[in-house]
Amino acid sequence: MEIGFPKYDTLLFDLDDTLYPLSSGIARECGQNIKDYMVEKLGIDKSIILELSNSLYKNYGTTMAGLRAIGYDFDYDEYHSYVHGKLPYENIKPDPILRSLLLSLPLRKIIFTNADKLHAARALERLGLEDCFEGILCFESLNPTNRDKINDNDEIFDIIRYLSDHEQPLSDLPKTPIVCKPSETAIVKALEIANIDPQRTLFFDDSVRNIQAGKRVGLNTVLVGTSQRVKFADYAVENIHNLKEALPELWESEAKPEKVRKFTEKLRRVSVIVSAAATADPLTVLVTGAGGRTGQIVYKKLKERSDQFVAKGLVRTKESKEKMGGEDEVLIGDIRDPAAIASAVQGIDALVILTSAVPQMKPGFDPSKGGRPEFYFEEGAYPEQVDWIGQKNQIDAAKAAGVKQIVLVGSMGGTNINNPLNSIGNANILVWKRKAEQYLVDSGIPYTIIRAGGLQDKEGGIRELLVGKNDELLETETRTIARADVAEVCVQALQLEEAKSKALDLASKPEGTGTPTKDFKALFAQVTTRF
Repeated sequence: MEIGFPKYDTLLFDLDDTLYPLSSGIARECGQNIKDYMVEKLGIDKSIILELSNSLYKNYGTTMAGLRAIGYDFDYDEYHSYVHGKLPYENIKPDPILRSLLLSLPLRKIIFTNADKLHAARALERLGLEDCFEGILCFESLNPTNRDKINDNDEIFDIIRYLSDHEQPLSDLPKTPIVCKPSETAIVKALEIANIDPQRTLFFDDSVRNIQAGKRVGLNTVLVGTSQRVKFADYAVENIHNLKEALPELWESEAKPEKVRKFTEKLRRVSVIVSAAATADPLTVLVTGAGGRTGQIVYKKLKERSDQFVAKGLVRTKESKEKMGGEDEVLIGDIRDPAAIASAVQGIDALVILTSAVPQMKPGFDPSKGGRPEFYFEEGAYPEQVDWIGQKNQIDAAKAAGVKQIVLVGSMGGTNINNPLNSIGNANILVWKRKAEQYLVDSGIPYTIIRAGGLQDKEGGIRELLVGKNDELLETETRTIARADVAEVCVQALQLEEAKSKALDLASKPEGTGTPTKDFKALFAQVTTRF
């Protein structure tokens, strides 16, 4: 007896406005962030932003692809960080109904989105669907991270004027180097990467253009967001929750072909290869404040992992450098001097900021007499000068040098202006730290902000780490953390996409309670706050 197979073996899903509704407001906010990026980062006249962005989206599929086509050169990661970094992800709500539907389907399921992988991971996590798909085909899947400039003479093509002068099909518009939907090339490339047979695949998307392109390359298509079918759409569902009513045949067979298992193995293998290729060259990382107790640990950890990192350190004095062994990789410089910082960040890929103003105890304190010691900051080393101006200098220099990521270590307590740390020397240290953190978030550089609890000089790697937000951990009994654990989190943040564009409070359970943290990807995945 011949064994039959179901008509479809793969479901290919768009993400935004397909798996969650347009009413979430994510698309609207994303569109506004794109316009803001065009004005703030590319210097485009605000008066033409609306017309320009609409023209680019219409002719190139995405505004980003259009901007590259007409001659703007920018870093892809910076663009995505700016556009997606401020999105109100809290508007995306968990969807247990959709989760149940997806898990009940005996077919392989894949995400295919124009967005970057970090945005896709965040959205799926908010939906509660992160474990419902075998893979994600995203911007990075189709586009190289490093690319050549496409416009050597730096001239910008005036597409608005061009479109006003031409009414016929615009085949002679400049080409974009970005591969994305609704380009048939993008869809074919995605199918090849995932080893998908288009004739046995259902493609779900809210965009009519994407559906039409998908149909032209042989996919079976489902238009999401309307019950009215259009040309090239085989099915139409007003809501993704209507999937079972519209396509009951998807549940008719519980058999899972061997091909599915082979695909899963291949997709995972491809993902590993892509990740390995992206990180084949060790990252050059500069640790500022490398002479401090936590900074020394971070620097040492990076040195120990020489297959992954080229470690450099920045200290303020010759004495600090000598204490670290006087290595050539340890530079001497003052973060309050923009020129010194500009020199230090040349040629680095990532920056770990561990600089901080340090209060000094006033002389004459006698603990035997009770009372509390008094503290002061040395002239020129107040928090405003170190934690604000000094960190701002570092961020500005890093941005100018094309640094790809910044990890900034701060302190919990910044949400409370009356926190006792602010009263030390009447210097408002947490206020200035918080200001620098906000400056980093607004810079457009991919970042991770780690606000540590009370720092302890204890062994690391033997406690369960805890992440929180808005100083909530200060209301618990778990408000401290070993410096070595903070250092490890810094190093892990340099390696994991889940850590990018996130801000977190960090503490740990007491030694001997809980399970020591080893899965840092899962740790960062818990974090949803951007500031």
